[in-house]
Amino acid sequence: MELCPCLGDMPLSSIGNPPAKGLVGQMLAERRSHKTIKNVIRVAKMVVAFAINDEGDQIYLRNWNHEFIDLPDVSDQHTPTYSADEVQRIVPSAKGQSQMLYALLAGTGMRIGEVSGLEIDKPISHDASTIKTLQSVRSGAVQTPTARNGMTEIDITSELALAVREFIGERKSGL
Repeated sequence: MELCPCLGDMPLSSIGNPPAKGLVGQMLAERRSHKTIKNVIRVAKMVVAFAINDEGDQIYLRNWNHEFIDLPDVSDQHTPTYSADEVQRIVPSAKGQSQMLYALLAGTGMRIGEVSGLEIDKPISHDASTIKTLQSVRSGAVQTPTARNGMTEIDITSELALAVREFIGERKSGL
C-alpha cells in the first residue's frame, strides 16, 4: 500500500488527522486487513514525526486521534505464547543448547534471532546478570541492528544468570 495515491503531493505540514482518516477509509474500502491499516498509518505518522529542524526538534507536532481517524482495532491476532506452567515443563525437558535457548527466550523476552546472535565475549556481562543485544542472526547471517533501539541491555534473574554461566563454562568465545 502506497501512501502517495491517497495523500498525493500533500506537504508534510498538511498531513494530520483528516488526511489520515481519508487514508483509513480508502484502505477499509479496499478491504485491507486491520493490521495492514494500522501499520500504514504508523508509517505515515513516523514520516511526519521524523521531520526535524536544525536544532533537532520535531517540526510538525501532531496529536493523532485514532478515534477520529477511525483506526480499526487489531484483534484476534494469533500470537502463540506459553504460560508459566508450560515453560516450566518445556525448559527442563529440553537438553543442551535447546534448553538454554528456551530458557533465554522465556526469561528475557528476546527474539530467536537475538538469542542466536549472542556471543560469549561480547554481550554477556562477566557475572551474566545482563545481556546486550548487539547483533542478531537472520537467514543464517549475523547482522547488527540498523537502529540504536535494536541494541538493548536486558537484566536477567540470578537463576538464569547462573544457568548461563554454567552453560558457558570455560569457553571464552563463540555463539
